[in-house]
Amino acid sequence: MMIIFVNQKFPEIGIRTVLRAALADAETVEFHSNISRQMREADIEFFLENLAWTERDMMESGNIREPLLGTEDR
Repeated sequence: MMIIFVNQKFPEIGIRTVLRAALADAETVEFHSNISRQMREADIEFFLENLAWTERDMMESGNIREPLLGTEDR
């Protein structure tokens, strides 16, 4: 999955950075009619880990200066 941060204008609160995700590796996708709590938690943990890597890459490349994720998100 490719993660993109985009500035989006919201009339009621102003400009906010939002997360956009795009499917990039479809041949490894699995579809399940339902998943266990452990599988859901593992998927969420993997997703958040990828967000942290993306944020670190963006900071090191100079694309952003301040962290996008709060410390409670890590």
